[in-house]
This record gives sequence, C-alpha cells and structure tokens, in this order.
Amino acid sequence: AMGVFLRFIYGANVDDQLTATNTEDVYHLASKCDVPDLRRVCADALQCHLSVNNACHFLVLAYEHAEHELRRTALS
Repeated sequence: AMGVFLRFIYGANVDDQLTATNTEDVYHLASKCDVPDLRRVCADALQCHLSVNNACHFLVLAYEHAEHELRRTALS
C-alpha cells in the first residue's frame, strides 16, 4: 500500500496498481494522510471491485469515511 501511495504522491498513475487486495489499504492511507485525490481514485477502484460478497463491508467503509458515491453504489 505504501508503495502505491508514494507513487501517487510523486505523480505516477496508480490505476493499474490498485487491486482487489490492496485498494482498501491504500484508501485508508490516503484518508489518514488527507490526500483527497488518491481517496477518490481508490473509491472508484473499490466500486469496480464491489460484489454481493463485499457490499456490506464497503458500505461500512463508505459511512466511516463519508464517501457518498461508494455508499450509493453499495446500496444499489
């Protein structure tokens, strides 16, 4: 997660490095370090990884971080 975070900070495109495995960790790091652009990239990636199996988990994450679009997607 830290490697993806640092690549983003230094201007690299990280879309292809966000996976179902690391996206949530990168999202938490971006939220903790207050990097809203990376949070948005991660939230978009999380929406792509959304499934019936993880919708409730993502809904909780969306509420915890006031991520309205992710919450709306998880509810639909």
